[in-house]
Amino acid sequence: MEVKPGLGGQAVAGQTTEIKIHLYATRPVNGELEINDGNILTRLPFQLDEHREKTLWLPFTAKPFKPVEVKLITNRGEVIEKKLALEHSNTSLTLISRTIPAEQTLNSFHQATGITPVILSATGLPHIPQAYAGVNAIVTDPTSLSSLSQDQYHALAYYLSQCNIMLLSGANQTLLKDLKSISGCGGRFIQSYQNLSQVSPMLLELSAKRPPKIPAPQDLMSLRQPLFQQQMITSISLYLGGYIFFFTLVSWRMKKMHYLLPLPALVAAAGALIWTGEGSHHLISWAETESSDNYNKISSLLMLGGNRRGENRVTVGAETRLSNFIGESQTPSIHYLQDGDQRKLSGFTHLLSPQAYHLTSTTRQLPQFLLTIKEGRPEVVFLGEESPVETRLLWRGHAYKVPMLSRDERWQPEKKLAQDPASLAESLLNRHLAFGDPALLLPLSPELAETDDSNIQTTGWLVIRHNPEQNNLSLNKSGQML
Repeated sequence: MEVKPGLGGQAVAGQTTEIKIHLYATRPVNGELEINDGNILTRLPFQLDEHREKTLWLPFTAKPFKPVEVKLITNRGEVIEKKLALEHSNTSLTLISRTIPAEQTLNSFHQATGITPVILSATGLPHIPQAYAGVNAIVTDPTSLSSLSQDQYHALAYYLSQCNIMLLSGANQTLLKDLKSISGCGGRFIQSYQNLSQVSPMLLELSAKRPPKIPAPQDLMSLRQPLFQQQMITSISLYLGGYIFFFTLVSWRMKKMHYLLPLPALVAAAGALIWTGEGSHHLISWAETESSDNYNKISSLLMLGGNRRGENRVTVGAETRLSNFIGESQTPSIHYLQDGDQRKLSGFTHLLSPQAYHLTSTTRQLPQFLLTIKEGRPEVVFLGEESPVETRLLWRGHAYKVPMLSRDERWQPEKKLAQDPASLAESLLNRHLAFGDPALLLPLSPELAETDDSNIQTTGWLVIRHNPEQNNLSLNKSGQML
């Protein structure tokens, strides 16, 4: 077994990267791989035929000053252990292709932007989507792109779908058009440059224009419904209250009190039995996109258990980035299923103490609304088939109820209909929205994975932000914005 870190051994603190595991067997063997990064224990079954090789790329989130431990356990009980150390950075990485002579500008670039440059060959670019979590920009050329494997192309497409930055030297219009067609935000963060002196100013300019970051897990915690904990506290209080009432009544009626001595132990055992086992789960999702964009960036908070004491399991997609948010005293585990397309997350939870995990992903979806500025006011155009009922428009600190619209129907808010943001979701969006920028807020039905888990309660919202470049296309003949 041979292990190597991805991204040239560079990692950003708190962000997911990848590890390369190369396996070779002189005889048929099967077993399991274990990767312990200090956050989550990852398990993956494997099988190798005689004189066969296999290369695996797996995600992990390493902690600073703590090596990643990789263990191979065969079906015969053989164990191979290796440790992997990485160089950690507190700032995002900018990946620069080795074919670009960028050495002369690296120092000034690092000082000007606060982004760490990493020079890689084409084979060093990520092989899985999660490994791009700590990457802010890519500076490359057509030669390097043509050398990528199919897995690397897939990971790169995922990176571009999140409105991330790519600068290309020597790219023709056909290549730029193809890359922009698979990119989020209309591909406006994919640009070409002529000389290296343009790189730093272009990166600074594009970074300043990127859409706001989706809410962090701390923000999503504020969207939790208190009903779950209230129900649990109420049920436990009724249980204890009933016990006290029963104990008092029996004590009053019975003359021989020693018969009551086993009662507290029996009641405690009954309570432990009632609230032991797999609990219910809650998935809170927040998706954001821009008007006319085909991609949604999703930030989710998964709350496992808490209403029972015991082991909890749920299935997540193989490409979903997952990190342990709270409950780190109990190390959860991820087990890859045999086909490799899904993973089973499992973790132990105590009563009234759910474990929380942060999930991030990107999905493709046809735009439902077009949101522009016309004559100084937001204009909403419905593009779907059936208008959502609970659509809200937030603008200049106020919320407006969007009426049911027919396809291609237009609507603009009236000032007399303005309301204060009322719901928790409206308040969260209002805090992350510039005063003059409008945004739509509508219900979202999140999907954790293709699973038949019936004990998952889902809550979600979709935010459609205004695309500022659409206004640039709406200039009148006098050069003034409509």
